[in-house]
Amino acid sequence: NMAELDGPISGNSDNGSGVRKLDEEVRKSSVTFYHSSLIGELMTNGQPYNPWAMTGASRSFNLGEKVAITYTAVVTVEITDRCLCEGVDLSRAAFKVLEGNGGVLSVTIKQIE
Repeated sequence: NMAELDGPISGNSDNGSGVRKLDEEVRKSSVTFYHSSLIGELMTNGQPYNPWAMTGASRSFNLGEKVAITYTAVVTVEITDRCLCEGVDLSRAAFKVLEGNGGVLSVTIKQIE
């Protein structure tokens, strides 16, 4: 249910040093939001999905990483779950911050932590 990602968001490398480096690039991507039927279901991090938390699911970012997502506004979310999507699947609250009313939004995403 997600549009194709323009570029990879794997973004972390340790260059053999064991120290992770943040990906400073801003990437074009897409976001959507979790369906309401998932409220209370366990996420990959072991916590129940809360539609009012500023969280998201991704297959490219690591669990616990924070990303800034920009549309008509900017929202920072913590990646707490995995998904099959190419972009980020947001909690309902995070999606609303972006002023999204539904569907898929074309956004920019930047890893911040």
